[in-house]
Amino acid sequence: MKKLFLLLILSIFSVQGYAGSCPDGSDPVKSISDDGTYFVYKCGSNDTSKKTSNSATSSSVSADNPSSVWKDNGVSANVAKQLSRVGVNTEVNWTGIRYGADRFTAFDRGGGDLPRVSNRNSDVEQVFGDGFSHFVYIVAFNRLFTQECQLKRDYRPVCLDSDRVVAKFTSIKKQILETLIKYPDAVFVISPKPGYEIFYKGANGMNQTYWHEAFENNEEAREAFNKLWGLVSKVLSDVPDENLAFNLLNEPEFEQMKAWNKREIWQGWATEIVDVIRDISPQRTIIIEGIHKSLFAQNNGPANVIRPIPRKNIVYGFHYYQDEEWGRQDRDHLKGVSGVPLPSLNNLKSNMQQLVAYTKNYKVPVVLTEIGVNGPCDGNGPLQKDRATYSSVVYEMLVSNSIGITWWALETADGTPYQRISGDCYSDLYEKQLIPDKQLFKALRLTPVTTEAKQPSKAVVDALQIILDNEEAEKKAKEHTIFDGRYSFTISRYNEDEGSKRLGNGYIEINNGIMTVAKEGRTLDTGS
Repeated sequence: MKKLFLLLILSIFSVQGYAGSCPDGSDPVKSISDDGTYFVYKCGSNDTSKKTSNSATSSSVSADNPSSVWKDNGVSANVAKQLSRVGVNTEVNWTGIRYGADRFTAFDRGGGDLPRVSNRNSDVEQVFGDGFSHFVYIVAFNRLFTQECQLKRDYRPVCLDSDRVVAKFTSIKKQILETLIKYPDAVFVISPKPGYEIFYKGANGMNQTYWHEAFENNEEAREAFNKLWGLVSKVLSDVPDENLAFNLLNEPEFEQMKAWNKREIWQGWATEIVDVIRDISPQRTIIIEGIHKSLFAQNNGPANVIRPIPRKNIVYGFHYYQDEEWGRQDRDHLKGVSGVPLPSLNNLKSNMQQLVAYTKNYKVPVVLTEIGVNGPCDGNGPLQKDRATYSSVVYEMLVSNSIGITWWALETADGTPYQRISGDCYSDLYEKQLIPDKQLFKALRLTPVTTEAKQPSKAVVDALQIILDNEEAEKKAKEHTIFDGRYSFTISRYNEDEGSKRLGNGYIEINNGIMTVAKEGRTLDTGS
């Protein structure tokens, strides 16, 4: 018994030591990032180049031929190819700027409008035409709950508004299918994230969300999230598996949870969500990010935020926002700042090598699902050549090892991969011309698609036709409202001996041209 107790104590210390030690065995210094979004753990020396290989591992893989780790894990060839290259996140369905119906304030006007996709089709098509391989919808899912529950921050299953869920993702689905007609090999990702209106500053200085607080402490909130994924999976079930993947949750937090095994807890909950999705779409590729917003470099390595779960066709996603003083020049409290020199690339290479080691050690596919560096504008921000140099290192380290990159974010004013607008540097790029940043595009090996597009799959054409037919039927129904109303009738039976006998009442109701026949009361007496 004493021996067992001793082993338990040692195991706990070993876990804690692994989670908090530096490469040299010392404890890291914990601080909060400049923007208050995550913890930063710094060791005595940021330059670990002497201890860790900084060069990309040489191999025969390329952006067009991902390594066998994707295939071995059951990922379809097209998803593997596109997710292991360079894609972009779109934040407009999270910030909700374009359409008021997506915003929390929509409920102040009665909430009559159902939400729809916030991207223009032309922008999505341009992204793929410019050479990006995948497109990630970041969706503020808390806005899909009822008005009353949003105001109360109540995230139970009964609060989920299925009409809003279906409307939002049917609209996204239509855009996906329309894009696939022109770009049949495009890959899309759905990535839910709590809206910024429910963020708050924690006692520790971290930006966190009320939804995460509920999710981590309330089983009903987790049931509602599972229910959400069930609805989303059903709406998108006929989008081909080779064109669509799901990211379970953008930036899981678990900052406040006191449990020592919170990574394992998240892995267990994530497995449950995977099973909900797989009951509907058995072959859907699923991305899982880790705790602490999957910021692996700030948390002493990728294995400390997520480890593989016992399911196939799973991709593991990580985020990287280091070198903030340089990379976030001309943003937030650094607005108007310029001239910060490019930091040593040794630390960047060492951190990217951690992802290479993770995919090789665990034999699972990996994507850097968020990374970004601000662009220059009117003399402020990082130098264009420095941004390109930094991004080129990331590309060379990762893509050559079949690890994809997803840039943050398409529309954001400072970090967009397209050119910022001179004279209007701080306006987001919603419904504005997208002009490629030539040096960054070259660094990320993004080249315009010039080959003739192949024919879209029959599944795509059929799924799109169903949506178009439903829209046409709804439109026609709304044009034929002249007879809308409720019409009562009486049902009688006539017998020569008994005469007429009333059996009951009913009514016909016509709404938008659609007729419903029903009876008054529970039963109609049919007689003998």
